[in-house]
Amino acid sequence: MSFDIQKIPRHVAIIMDGNSRWAKGMGLPQWKGHESGMQAAKNIVDVAIHHKIQYLTLYAFSIENWNREKSEVDVIMSFMRQYMSEYAKDFIERGVKIIFNGDLSLIDSGLSSGMRDIERSSEYNKVLTLIIAVSYSARNEIREAAMNMVKDSHKIDTNNRMIFDEYINKHNIPDPDLLIRTGGEYRLSNFMLWQIAYTELYFSKKLWPSFGEQDLLEAIEDFNLRERRYGRR
Repeated sequence: MSFDIQKIPRHVAIIMDGNSRWAKGMGLPQWKGHESGMQAAKNIVDVAIHHKIQYLTLYAFSIENWNREKSEVDVIMSFMRQYMSEYAKDFIERGVKIIFNGDLSLIDSGLSSGMRDIERSSEYNKVLTLIIAVSYSARNEIREAAMNMVKDSHKIDTNNRMIFDEYINKHNIPDPDLLIRTGGEYRLSNFMLWQIAYTELYFSKKLWPSFGEQDLLEAIEDFNLRERRYGRR
């Protein structure tokens, strides 16, 4: 495959969908799908580092996912701990900055405390910024930003759109250039609704555990064929 390395998107966001369906299709228990999905996430981070993607956002767990069966939620959180234990140290040593974005107050205090420790340990890394969206809701993110902006309305220009961007984008992360959703579904599922106004969308039929380097490069090649006009002719 040939594609222009100079056109690697600066920020790639991925909705990682299809773990349970992958396990079912393979005749495996559901937890194997989440385990394989965790490994796929690690592999994609490796690919992002190799190809010098600057920002990678992975949608790991939505706020709506708390409504799943408790047994499945417990499995997902267990693998989240495992991901942090097995991979986070390696990522940090390789220069990855890690940010967890979402309502961490809903997460077990031990796990959320570990997430904050990882953020502090990787704060000054610059090779790749990895944003893990966990217990995340775009609607809640927008709502919270608006409420905080109203609280500060006496000292800011509330008509300035750039000011609102600052409230919703606490970590000064650029909007995604490319959003990939795996699993053959064609919806955004409450993910980065403010930030993706001009993001290029790419939908893959691959279930997340089967999504690898070649699939990511195909999405980037498709991205390179598009002309981004941002409303201009």
